Amino acid sequence: MIARADLAGFFPPGIEFELQPVRLPEPSETSAAERALVAGAAPKRQREFLSGRAAARAALARLGVAAHDLLSGGAREPLWPQHLTGSISHTDEFCLVAVAPRARCAGLGLDCEPDEDLAEPLWQRVCTPAERAWLREQPAEQRGRRARLLFCAKEAAYKYQQPLTRSFLGFQELSVSFGAPAESFALHPAAPGPLQEARGQWRRAAGLLVCLVLPRGA
Repeated sequence: MIARADLAGFFPPGIEFELQPVRLPEPSETSAAERALVAGAAPKRQREFLSGRAAARAALARLGVAAHDLLSGGAREPLWPQHLTGSISHTDEFCLVAVAPRARCAGLGLDCEPDEDLAEPLWQRVCTPAERAWLREQPAEQRGRRARLLFCAKEAAYKYQQPLTRSFLGFQELSVSFGAPAESFALHPAAPGPLQEARGQWRRAAGLLVCLVLPRGA
């Protein structure tokens, strides 16, 4: 089972993170306004959403922000305090949040996935032709997990750019390449468009795959 210590050193200085299990938090861990957003949702959705809000509240507290109602925008994105940026992700078991002052970075995108194969029927939807060619060059037993890594990187990239550009970014509109330094990746828009220059980093830890996207140079 993953613990906070497994992600030590992954997040650059100035970025706070919180890792918690997906659960139904105590009322004191979220606000009435946050709970109202999912009052009519299925229990699974309530657990996921409110776990994210509880984890976000803990991360925000480390930046000196208390009792902020973290509501949702039109694209269901979290509405962070104006001077902060952040991202929320979860698997069925864990919720991960990262937050930072905008003075530290203009935006950030975070995604976590179970460190498991991505089903092959999904590769064509998620991966560009060049990425599928790259997968075919990988050892057969590693292709599914590397396809999952591509998926995770693109999800993080979408969360990075959406609050900045207010636009939709499809899987085929972005390609990912991995290289030096280790556990880093580059993002390549398929055509001129909304994606801001950014870089990515990733880690496998205790069954969890994590990708973080930040502005280039941040």
